[in-house]
Amino acid sequence: ILAFIGSIWFGTKYTLIDNQYLKIQCGLISFDTVDVLKIIEIKKTNTLLSAPANSLDRIEITYNNHGGSVVISPIDEMELVKMLLEINPKIKTQIV
Repeated sequence: ILAFIGSIWFGTKYTLIDNQYLKIQCGLISFDTVDVLKIIEIKKTNTLLSAPANSLDRIEITYNNHGGSVVISPIDEMELVKMLLEINPKIKTQIV
């Protein structure tokens, strides 16, 4: 059980693939892959909902018009948001 919890805590990562997809991985589980060109908005959130996020300092990424979203907590959220904006400058955000 401790190994599983450790893999989730230390194995949570967000990877940019082919300069188009944000892959979200939580331990051994591949949680979601988001097409950066479909991201609509990125905003800060303090939601307590379960998410692939190791901190309560979180951002919510809304990625389609049907309410699709994911909550993450990157170590350097400003850097991640800047990288996503370089790919898709249409993203609405007040983080940067």
